[in-house]
Amino acid sequence: MKQFLIVFLVAVTSFAITVSGVIKRWENSQYIAYRFFVEESKSPKMRYEKVYKKGEDKLVFVINPKNLVWVRMGDKCWMGNKILYLVPSGIKDLEDVALESLKESTDATIVEGAGWYMIEYETKKGYFKVDIDEEGIPINIYRRIDGIEMKMDIEPVVEDLKGFRKLLGDRELSNKLAFPEELGNVFKIFDWFTMSEEGDKIFINGIIGEKWHIVEVAFRKFRGCVKYGNICVKSDPEVLKLLESHSN
Repeated sequence: MKQFLIVFLVAVTSFAITVSGVIKRWENSQYIAYRFFVEESKSPKMRYEKVYKKGEDKLVFVINPKNLVWVRMGDKCWMGNKILYLVPSGIKDLEDVALESLKESTDATIVEGAGWYMIEYETKKGYFKVDIDEEGIPINIYRRIDGIEMKMDIEPVVEDLKGFRKLLGDRELSNKLAFPEELGNVFKIFDWFTMSEEGDKIFINGIIGEKWHIVEVAFRKFRGCVKYGNICVKSDPEVLKLLESHSN
């Protein structure tokens, strides 16, 4: 009986998945799916989209609330409709942020079900709960950061995964930037943000390292701003120091 228990425990241990195992499967997963995304915040959002994922490369057709396409291939990312422009900051959806945060996590716990895993973890980017199947395809993703809640439901479909260039059809991948690189640097320092426009100014309000910050951006000088490459920005010293480090 004792020998049987030892064999049983060894077998269970050998089949138990680790966090690094989930990360590897998730990173390398390939799938086609419809996704429904909801964000509950002061500026609530909803999106319905179709996604094609090949490892780290991703092609997303946003169906609702408006038609938009974005694609990531290698280290480049484009966004647009008929013409897709280079996005200097890259694009990270909730899945990308959740995976990135799992890599940074030190307290992730895994509950194993029949053909799926539930992972819970928390980092400076918030609290995450992810259900993912054995192939590394997420079923649903939940994120909470300072009272803001995001949910994404993923419904895989059976369809041949073609090359992204073919799926893009006659859409053009332009070498022109969608917006200045300096504005992309502003976006990248936030863990979460919302954006609004007032006149010729852009107001970015969001979370950086668990603190709220506001950045005002314009393409001309205005009171209290500093010149940052091809744009002018106004914010607190902490944000300006971060932007300075990005420009070096």
